[in-house]
Amino acid sequence: MSDIQHVYLVGHCGADAGMLTAFVRRELAGIAVGTINDAAALRDAAKPGSLLLVNRVLDGRFDTHHGVGLIEHALAQPDPPVALLISNYADAQADAVAAGALPGFGKGELRGPEAARRLRDAAGVEAPT
Repeated sequence: MSDIQHVYLVGHCGADAGMLTAFVRRELAGIAVGTINDAAALRDAAKPGSLLLVNRVLDGRFDTHHGVGLIEHALAQPDPPVALLISNYADAQADAVAAGALPGFGKGELRGPEAARRLRDAAGVEAPT
């Protein structure tokens, strides 16, 4: 059983949010999926039991435009959520992991097994048998 009850897509445009929602629902059946596009909603959602899938360049109203900075701030709070960066850039992924995120993946990897594995690992869900 997963400790994650909600997956939040943070700072993604509508088209990407739709694509990511379908991916998350396929891999994490039964876990709620929502979108966050402003700092106030993020403050309410960034807590234990939440998994944040943060865009590298944020779309929305946040205190920063950079996903790595947002991850660093969110994970520095008491009782932080789990976070992954959504980016195809290896240097951005390395920066996110250094900021406390788990290894993420890029939107171009959604059809491959590695992105699915990383999402399930972050949510604490085993692969279907």
